[in-house]
Amino acid sequence: MKNTHKGFLLVLLLLVSSSCATLQSRMSALSSTTGSVTLRVERLCARNLMPDGATNKSILLKATESTPYERGDFEDYTFNAKCVSAHAVVLICSKDGARALIEETACVMGPDKNHWEAKPPVPCDFTIGERYINEKCK
Repeated sequence: MKNTHKGFLLVLLLLVSSSCATLQSRMSALSSTTGSVTLRVERLCARNLMPDGATNKSILLKATESTPYERGDFEDYTFNAKCVSAHAVVLICSKDGARALIEETACVMGPDKNHWEAKPPVPCDFTIGERYINEKCK
C-alpha cells in the first residue's frame, strides 16, 4: 500500500513539474515574439506613425506587416499596445483579457514584467507609464 501512495505522488509530482515547464516554455516563446514586435511598435511610436484611433488589432497588423507569421503567436492571447512619451508599451494578456502575462518596452532587454508568474494574478491593465519610461528609456 505504501508503494502505491509513493507511486501516485511521484506521478502527480511529474505532472505538476511538466505543466510548469510547459507554461514556462510557452511564455518564453511568447516573450521572444513580443520582443521583436515591441521593437517595431517602438519605431511607430518614435516616428509618430501611430494613427489616431488606432486599435490594438491595427497596431499588431502594422507592426507585423513584414512578418505576418508572427501574428499567429498572439492568437491565443490578447495583444495591447500604446505609445508613452514616444516609446512603445506592449501588454500581452490571457485570451479572455482577464490576466496580464507579459508587459514590455523596447527600453530593456527582455520583458520588463513577467506578470504570468505573479500570485495572485495581475489584471490586464498597463502598469508601465511615463515615470517608468522616463527612468528606463534614457
